[in-house]
Amino acid sequence: MVYNSMSITDNLPDGLTLVDASISENASGSLATDSGSASYQFDESWLADESHYDGREYTLTIQARVNEGESGDITNTAQSAITTRGGKGSKAEDSATIHEKLFKVTHEFVSGTPGKELPEELKNRTPSDQTDKKDGEEVTPGSFDETEYKVDGGTWKFKSWDADSKTIDKADEHFTGTWVFEEDTYKVTHEFVSGTEGKELPEELKNRTPSDQTDKKDGEEVTPGSFDETEYKVDGGTWKFKSWDADSKTIDKADEHFTGTWVFVEDPKEETYKVTHEFVSGTPGKELPEELKNRTPSDQTGKKDGEEVTPGSFDKTEYKVEGGTWKFKSWDADSKTIDGADVHFVGTWIFIPDTEVVKTGDSSNRTLWSMMMLISAAVIFISLRRKRKI
Repeated sequence: MVYNSMSITDNLPDGLTLVDASISENASGSLATDSGSASYQFDESWLADESHYDGREYTLTIQARVNEGESGDITNTAQSAITTRGGKGSKAEDSATIHEKLFKVTHEFVSGTPGKELPEELKNRTPSDQTDKKDGEEVTPGSFDETEYKVDGGTWKFKSWDADSKTIDKADEHFTGTWVFEEDTYKVTHEFVSGTEGKELPEELKNRTPSDQTDKKDGEEVTPGSFDETEYKVDGGTWKFKSWDADSKTIDKADEHFTGTWVFVEDPKEETYKVTHEFVSGTPGKELPEELKNRTPSDQTGKKDGEEVTPGSFDKTEYKVEGGTWKFKSWDADSKTIDGADVHFVGTWIFIPDTEVVKTGDSSNRTLWSMMMLISAAVIFISLRRKRKI
């Protein structure tokens, strides 16, 4: 038994649109399709050949897409398969589930600084796309690791997304993240040093440098900061500010540093004078012994102009030598006044020979001797007067 005609037809339910259709086995026929149906018509010549009736099953396979906004279960009734044995074929009911359409969330990074293009590497660091988002679902931007990106001359810093959240409305969503470029900034520091060899700058003065200057940009000209006092008094003198190592400098991709030099000026020293002493002989023909010459009082120092000075003191005013005694007579002056020069005192000693020293027993003998000398003098005086009268 052969058939004069045979076809397989499938009408798509509402909510589906035909994409493609094909027959499962090699056969001779024609396939007709439109947006809602597919039909395969076997050729009469192919059907007339009894060798094709071998029990094979011929299935019409279709591909369809879900129409936008459709969801739920749809029952598809169609004459979908036919066998070369079994008469005119059979009807079958197929159930198909139309799945809800899903959407995705994408991201983009842009520059928020006029005239500055965002680096490609940073553009490619957007969060991964988010998929399987449903219509009406609230979505937020994806996360990423670093919010700062260092480049030559500055840093890109993430500012914000165009929205904290969005809602899927039958379409994919897109978030735009904005980065701003901040130029590198630098600072200017200061230091004080001593310009006087052998003199260390006091710590208190080192700590009086001007405050650091911040937020300086590359290529910017900078000058040293200001400070209050250029002189600093210390014991023995004054530190005076001399100069900075430069009047100005230009930032060149690095911090700048100014060094200020101070010099130490000693206090003027008031001129002082000294008082010296000398011993000399007051006895003609007698040289003062060297040992006695060396017994002068010590020099007096630190005497100021206009100051009245007196001779220094010494221990002994008599000095025994062979054949007599040196006795201190006097200084050349009891006092003198400093008058823009050192002062010198001269002390005179006289020599008394031993022969001029009267040796007696006790004090009563000395008295008797004195009385005898007076009587003798009186006798001589009277005799002289008598001779004049004669």
